[in-house]
Amino acid sequence: MPQPPVFPLPEMLRRCLSLSVLAVLVLAVSAGAASAQSPAANAAQADGLLNKTLYKTGASGRFLMDGQWYYRADPTGNGTVGDFAANPSNAGWAPVSVPNAWNAKDYSDASFAGGVGWYRKSFHLPSAKKALSWVVRFESVNYRSKVYLNGQLIGKNTGAYLPFEIRLPASLLKRGGTNLLAIRVDDRRFPTDFPPSGLSTTGVPTGGWWNYGGLLREVYLRKIDNIDFAKVSVLPDLPCGTCDAHVTYKTTIRNYGDKAQKVKITARLGARKVNLGTATVGAKKFAGT
Repeated sequence: MPQPPVFPLPEMLRRCLSLSVLAVLVLAVSAGAASAQSPAANAAQADGLLNKTLYKTGASGRFLMDGQWYYRADPTGNGTVGDFAANPSNAGWAPVSVPNAWNAKDYSDASFAGGVGWYRKSFHLPSAKKALSWVVRFESVNYRSKVYLNGQLIGKNTGAYLPFEIRLPASLLKRGGTNLLAIRVDDRRFPTDFPPSGLSTTGVPTGGWWNYGGLLREVYLRKIDNIDFAKVSVLPDLPCGTCDAHVTYKTTIRNYGDKAQKVKITARLGARKVNLGTATVGAKKFAGT
């Protein structure tokens, strides 16, 4: 694998380089194929899937999963997948909007100690095109989550402070019908969690800040047309106050398609365009630059 490119920055940026350069970095990949407008777009919009984001930066192809969600408490923590993740009936569920914290304004010790709740949403894909792959992106879920699609577990995550994505398996997706996304959220905290939680000498739960449980930020559905970034690393280096500054780029890309693709990768730092080279990525494979 070739070494990642290193680009010197001009003298005017030498003294002001910081991690803030990440905010102006834009990566692009071109692989020949273009996305087509889906005939299912109207059905998706009726479900509350909007072709918009709440902030500018980030991956393209995101659809905000807005509109009607449903919430159901699971006091015992033993809610069955059949009832909570697979049964389409909304009996026993409360309509909510997301972001949502189920214990907002409840400042009791029991609220702080945490519990288990479920969220779910029915949706149509914005496009029924078979070549497209889809992932669901959660910006913040506190704290442990299990994600189900049409009654089947598709992924897990622990931690509330970084976004995470889970691919929606093609074998489970209903491309022309209604899909059911369900998320089991457990915000019960332990001394090994971050921030650590426990009990004070008087039996009151302790922690770094209030333990809000739920989907604390927005959720997106993201489409992938064959090629996607699996990992992006941007490392600024300023050895000393009078030294030249450098930025090192590394990327890993994934080909979701059934054929090998030749991919050109570029970046932009301010007005400067950076060519990160080309790579041939095999079907269902990864490649780095």
